[in-house]
Amino acid sequence: MPRAFRGFTLVELLVVIAIIALLMALLLPAVQGVRESARRTHCGNNLRQLGIAAANYSTQNDGLLPPGNPAQTGTTSVYHGLFSHLLPHLEQLSIWDELDKNAANPGGNKHRNTVVATYICPSWPDPALFTNHSASLAYMNGAITTYQGCNGATIPGRSEVACPAFGNLPNNGLVRYGEGATAAEAFLAASLPTAAVRDGLSTTLLLAEFVHRDHDFGVYKPAPGNVRPWILSSNGTKGLYTSKVVRFAPNQQLDRTSDGALFNHLPFGSYHTGGLLTTMGDGSTRYIDDYVDLAVFRAAATANGQEVNAALP
Repeated sequence: MPRAFRGFTLVELLVVIAIIALLMALLLPAVQGVRESARRTHCGNNLRQLGIAAANYSTQNDGLLPPGNPAQTGTTSVYHGLFSHLLPHLEQLSIWDELDKNAANPGGNKHRNTVVATYICPSWPDPALFTNHSASLAYMNGAITTYQGCNGATIPGRSEVACPAFGNLPNNGLVRYGEGATAAEAFLAASLPTAAVRDGLSTTLLLAEFVHRDHDFGVYKPAPGNVRPWILSSNGTKGLYTSKVVRFAPNQQLDRTSDGALFNHLPFGSYHTGGLLTTMGDGSTRYIDDYVDLAVFRAAATANGQEVNAALP
């Protein structure tokens, strides 16, 4: 007689399913953690490349750091800023060659919609290109960057570039705002000589992650939030699109309207857990914890503040 084989009972099947579900629940966080670790490493590599690009620019331009936010004196016109000038040192010479470096208001260039992968943190969850904003919000349209240069930090008693609408500029960091009658003059005014960095390039912030979205009553505003296209240097009235001032600790949840946070002073931040990645003036990268001492963070933002105990951990 053929032997009869008994199938699984319902209880046995449920036990097997429960075991599989438990294993998946245990493994999924580990897989997600590995993926985030890979994204964080990729982001660090991006920032390292940007730091090296800035160093190469300095070597080829008599020790000047790349111009941050150059503008035309007495007008609302601006010129190509930090992320445009880094292009030829990031193997993006074809884009750089097609930019009119002497033209004011570079936002009309066709490469406004060209995504540069090195300018985007892989943990950024939204598109790298925005094209659907209305005319009144056209400054949000274009290929974005999730990194910003550091304009510095306020030092009591030191003069600042007045900008009541968007936040005064201490202009004492590595990435400067400057004005000139021509593009060449503006570039020079917005470029800091490395010889003027009294606090040391290895201890001064050059770039950091920036992904800020206004956060009001527990709700984040839609992307891209306060992130802007890489090709824009500023809005023409000293609202900076390629650099920020260190006023708050990393990843602070603030709203420009309800909290009165000014655009130039919005906090650096990232989608990495617990902090953000930065590049120092010598091209090295640092991970800065959300709970970093704010005084130390602000001291590291200045190029010639001569602060005591300003070294980041």
